[in-house]
Amino acid sequence: MLELTRFIHCPSCASRDIAVHQTKAFRCRACNFEYYHNAAAAVAGIVESDGRILLVRREREPRKGYWGLPGGFADYRESLEQALLREIEEEVGLRVQVTAYLASFSNEYHYKGVTYFSTDAYFVCRAADLSAAIAREEIAEVTVVHPREIDFETLAFDSFRRAIECYLQHSP
Repeated sequence: MLELTRFIHCPSCASRDIAVHQTKAFRCRACNFEYYHNAAAAVAGIVESDGRILLVRREREPRKGYWGLPGGFADYRESLEQALLREIEEEVGLRVQVTAYLASFSNEYHYKGVTYFSTDAYFVCRAADLSAAIAREEIAEVTVVHPREIDFETLAFDSFRRAIECYLQHSP
């Protein structure tokens, strides 16, 4: 667990006397502080219109240059739906309607030497006009594609692939 976080000091007392506690936590032997490296909540939307969906090219690491779905991490005191609407508007400037919960998948997010674990919740969303989407925060480019034409090798995370496959199984 310590190799995932790169922690070498206790965040509470700065002692170096920390040890793995259970499989997903560490405990400081000096002050008994416990840190659990739990999964973070993340969201993404399959934004659809007229049989096509919106993809975004990542502007930043991890997986810079790869394609994905608009979304991101939920903030404190924010529901998954609120996080989704905020992230889509921040990233591509669209206001969408959430039409259905699709599925959730686990994900590993490697960033600056730390392995974060997330539980990614996917929703189907409807937009009036996907051509109004523009690349904004953290996005290099947007494109609109038929979901059956997506090259899964170009997707940033395996959970994106799994969500799109699930979407295709439930789409006409």
